[in-house]
Amino acid sequence: MRNQAARYSGELDFLNDLKPVGTNLYKTASWLLSDFSATTWYIKFTSDETVRTINFAVRMSDGAMLTDPRHSGILNTFKHWLCVQTHPHANSSRRLSGKTARNRIHRTLHLIDYLLINQNEIDLVGTGVGGLTGNALFALVSAVASCNDVSEGIYGWSAKLGQFLRRQGESLTPEDIDSTVVQTPELRMDLVNDGSLGLSAQELLAARTWLFRNGYFRSNAGVVRSGALLHPNTTSLAKQIYANTLWGIQKRSYPTELNIEGQDIKSREKNRVPVVEFDDERPIDKNVAVYIACIQNLALVERTGLRVPKAALGALRERNISTWLDVKEVGRFQLPPQDVVLKTLRCSLEFSLTYGPALVETYLAFANRAASLNQSFAAVAASKHFDQLLPTNLRELGVKSWRINGASADFFDRLRKSESFIDLMIVLIGSIIATVGIVMARRHGELQDLDVFTCLDETGKNLVFMNRKSGESDYRQRELRPIPPVVVELIQMLQRLQRGLIDLGLITASGALFRYPHRKTGLMISSSNGIYRCVDRLCDYIALPGREEGTRYYLRQHQFRRFFAVAFFWGSGFGGLDTLRWFLGQNDPTHVWRYVLESVPGKILMAVQSQYAIEKLLAEDPSVESLADLLSSKFGTRDFSVLSTSELAIYVESLLESGNISVEPHFLEDDKGTRYQILIVVKNAISSGGLHGIEK
Repeated sequence: MRNQAARYSGELDFLNDLKPVGTNLYKTASWLLSDFSATTWYIKFTSDETVRTINFAVRMSDGAMLTDPRHSGILNTFKHWLCVQTHPHANSSRRLSGKTARNRIHRTLHLIDYLLINQNEIDLVGTGVGGLTGNALFALVSAVASCNDVSEGIYGWSAKLGQFLRRQGESLTPEDIDSTVVQTPELRMDLVNDGSLGLSAQELLAARTWLFRNGYFRSNAGVVRSGALLHPNTTSLAKQIYANTLWGIQKRSYPTELNIEGQDIKSREKNRVPVVEFDDERPIDKNVAVYIACIQNLALVERTGLRVPKAALGALRERNISTWLDVKEVGRFQLPPQDVVLKTLRCSLEFSLTYGPALVETYLAFANRAASLNQSFAAVAASKHFDQLLPTNLRELGVKSWRINGASADFFDRLRKSESFIDLMIVLIGSIIATVGIVMARRHGELQDLDVFTCLDETGKNLVFMNRKSGESDYRQRELRPIPPVVVELIQMLQRLQRGLIDLGLITASGALFRYPHRKTGLMISSSNGIYRCVDRLCDYIALPGREEGTRYYLRQHQFRRFFAVAFFWGSGFGGLDTLRWFLGQNDPTHVWRYVLESVPGKILMAVQSQYAIEKLLAEDPSVESLADLLSSKFGTRDFSVLSTSELAIYVESLLESGNISVEPHFLEDDKGTRYQILIVVKNAISSGGLHGIEK
């Protein structure tokens, strides 16, 4: 009995893995479905339904496969390195959720792929993983920190794709290119000479032609045809470019110069006002820190008897990430001016309620006529049917044709004159997206996931969505939030639209709530960036202002989410609280505040509180004198305009987080009802006049 290994259960089960060096330690994992020795691993995380594969049969620089006995040390080190990431030894005896485990394994696969891609430079075959130098690990971390996109930092996707396409394009003759372009003229559109691929206009045309001729283009509907929204199948391309990596064969972003939208229009009229204060390409420091932690876990592999680069790992441990690497803190989203959001809300409601029903019925009439005549939307619109089907109120609005030429210099002026029916349909979808986004304060992904026929509950009074940040383990929680009747009316308008198209067999029976029409084909489609497209068109249509000349606020959902808290904090001075009360059907500001707390995460709320306090400081409002005293002792000046807003925000948020100050509403009852004050309280200065407020 003495030599029999004890077995533990419950919270102590991690003790079962305390085995001597050289045993089967780190050869199993909850996500690993295969035997450790298998050439191909099948993996599955509790956060995913899909079983994925890791194929270790990749070719090394000496021509032999990684699975060849001569490379067993490298192979086994890689395998143990993967398994150790989710082992209790690497996680303070904690069990990781499926999502966290998946992210750890994916990051480790990125790191292994870097070593495989750069094996000649680091002499991986000659020295093995145990021979990696400090410089090699520093270069690895620097690659991770060079860009916030691992496809670029680790895999060099754009450069390698450009090189690959240049070689393939050189295999085509001028006759090959000309004959293909005659059949698909969209290949010539928007040839960019200095895009991210580094291809000239002629090289880009050859690359597009090669992709088209070899079946690499796909549309959102999976059908390749002239006029469709086409983009390259990056998974198939990655299979060729990263054939000798473990995880490089993934779907990757496609550079915009490869897109063939079949649409003769640029997506936005003006440059976008940045939505993130740190509008750069540096990675976030926390993300880099996770990669470094995955590298450091390699040290545990030594317990298996394999050689690891102890000296290099020690040197890496001594480095200070914040001083060594040019990384950024988590980006601070810019809050657009309140009047910009309120204008968007007002214009969206006015347009959708006034013209939405007519647009929907007219679109369905076109669809019905096209189906009965077996013609395209464009063919019906080009005939006498357009005038017959166009109602009076849309004529009076300015509609003159099904679609206007997007290549014309005055396109956006004509858009605002409402000449193009199909663009008004896109504006309508954008208006409803903006209204739902502002009023419901949901995340972008939650809006994108809304199903057209199940997004309202049986009563029609609640929005049904899958919360992307809640639920047990990896399962999203189904949640309901009250939705104002006017917004229900807009959703029902989209349901009417899609139900009519289902009856005509033009779309499937279920799908995204926010499908939108393709400009050229007129058919309803959905895409990952469809919400952005429609809201951008709305912003151009209502001519939102910008911050400086040549810019415009093209609003995003994370900005809409902050509107709730902003509207409350700035109150009726901007018309915000009155608008919010009307939408929520609530007159009591305490109810509105409760809704804000339920809908807006703590970090967002803290950012809004910080912004409110800073604007009062910059306005030299006498009500924040004690806060000004506190900050002047920190920064050595009372002229806060000379300091960066970011610097002020970081400090004010630290004061809020530590509880040294608070920025909260206080509610007062009188014979006129409930009113409130936003009070900025400096906790250590209350006795000397630290309680200040602005009454609303």
